[in-house]
Order: sequence, then structure tokens, then C-alpha cells
Amino acid sequence: MTTIDKLLIRGIRAFDPDNKSTIEFHKPLTLIVGPNGSGKTTIIECLKQVGGTARLPPYTLLQIGLTLLCYCR
Repeated sequence: MTTIDKLLIRGIRAFDPDNKSTIEFHKPLTLIVGPNGSGKTTIIECLKQVGGTARLPPYTLLQIGLTLLCYCR
């Protein structure tokens, strides 16, 4: 089984194209919480993209630059 250790997101919806945002996933559980518009759904959509089960989220800033890296074990 593959586990995701961290996810680096840049340039997708609420995530600034000029700054890299890294989310670390801790065992056995990581909760994603925050106010409306903070990027919770974007994180889930990016995880689906990395897993190959979805397209990129709407409003992805492809013209500015997109970074989506997954560090797996």
C-alpha cells in the first residue's frame, strides 16, 4: 500500500502561484479543517488528481504555473 507523506500545492484556486504550500499527512489520521474558501476542497481534489481519479480543479491557474507534487512512500 502506498501512503502519501506530504503534498505540495501551488497555483490552484486559493493556493498562491508565487508561494508553495506543503501539507504533511500524519499517521494514522490527518484532519483538514478551516473556514470557507481556505482550500479544503482543493486539497481533496488535488489528492484525487495525484491518485489519477480526477481532473484538475476548476479555476486552476495553468497560465501562471501549476505545481502539484506528491511525496509517497
